[in-house]
Amino acid sequence: MVIGAGIAGLAAAWTLRSQQVSVLEAGDSVGGRMRSELINGYPMETGAQFLGSGYTVVPRLAAAVGLATSPIRAGAAVFQGGAMRRFRSDRPLSQFTGGLLPWPAAPRAAAGLIKAAAAGRGRATSDLTCWTDLDTEPAREWAERVLGPDVTDRVLIPTVSGFYFQSLDQSSAALPAAVCAFAARPGPALTIRGGLGRLTRSLAAEVDVRINTTVTSVRRDGARAVVTTTDGEEVADRVILAVPASAARAILHDPTDLQRRLTATPYSRGLLVGVPLSAALRPHQLAGAYGILVHPGEENPVAAVAVASRAHPAAADRDLLTVMLNQHAADALRAADDATVVKAALAGLRRLDPTVEPLLPPDTDTARVVRHQEAMPTVPTGHAAAVVAYRDRPRADPIALAGDYLGFPWTDSAAATGVWAGRRLR
Repeated sequence: MVIGAGIAGLAAAWTLRSQQVSVLEAGDSVGGRMRSELINGYPMETGAQFLGSGYTVVPRLAAAVGLATSPIRAGAAVFQGGAMRRFRSDRPLSQFTGGLLPWPAAPRAAAGLIKAAAAGRGRATSDLTCWTDLDTEPAREWAERVLGPDVTDRVLIPTVSGFYFQSLDQSSAALPAAVCAFAARPGPALTIRGGLGRLTRSLAAEVDVRINTTVTSVRRDGARAVVTTTDGEEVADRVILAVPASAARAILHDPTDLQRRLTATPYSRGLLVGVPLSAALRPHQLAGAYGILVHPGEENPVAAVAVASRAHPAAADRDLLTVMLNQHAADALRAADDATVVKAALAGLRRLDPTVEPLLPPDTDTARVVRHQEAMPTVPTGHAAAVVAYRDRPRADPIALAGDYLGFPWTDSAAATGVWAGRRLR
């Protein structure tokens, strides 16, 4: 039995599909933070926005269910110092030609990136346990020592803030080292036509999923597990608990010390706003980029923006922006109503590019607000070692943990934890 129909739980169930397996999901749909909603003719990603070019697990799952991935070639930009700095992840030199990095910093930056690439060679970016030797050094110290202050401040800090709503001060060196490993394998970001939610729906279609089934307790009973739901009790030979950390902590009865530690992993908060535009963006607007990262030092509540038309080309006369607020704004607005959140997102957009003003909605009712109490797990020092210790435990335990907090804060790593749990039980 698998509890949770996010990407980790569905990856686990897919791995076990040749056996009798059921997935219990408390919500009314599958996907968790990997869902898509149609707005203005485009899929709005309500969680994960794209697939990294270095992903291996998610593309393999997509191919297995007959879904093709498509490259996003529009590139990216960082808003810093009041200006857009455009670059391409598959063209490292564009960080200099686009003004993101100063040319005098090129020798130090090149040396640092070569050193970081060497440190990441042969390591899976989906598996946190491959990075335990970097688990004891704080992220900022490692970044400034290896990459230098320019790359750290102008590239790494907005990346960690914009993608994961976090700061380097929350993490061990394993996180920035793995991020650099992606950069060392350049290529465009990927998507799935129609939205990433097509993958989780397709995986769910291949297994038995019971939605609207809330699990209130999971406990061991000898070599088996007892799962209590709002419908009663069920006994399972094995259970994979694939829900966010706080949910796992709430329902896991009599956890071990290691399980208690792992399920206490801190998360960043997520606050996303889908903003439907009255027309399509022109090529020069928002730097012509698909993804815009905002340096956290800017006076702006926005952490990142994704432009739907630049990931999903369509003959549409309108557009859709997904605006992700930074951690400070998400904390400040956590109790605010949707209208207030939308106004903050629109104000941030105007500061990024005043030319989008005529395209913004005249009221707040047409925008879509998505809130994630637990958006992205942090990777604090010592966390990788704790995951290794957990995986090395005896196999007799009928309850296995899976989920994003056992890996890095990106989709491929969350899926990998589900595959690991499924293989362990299989």
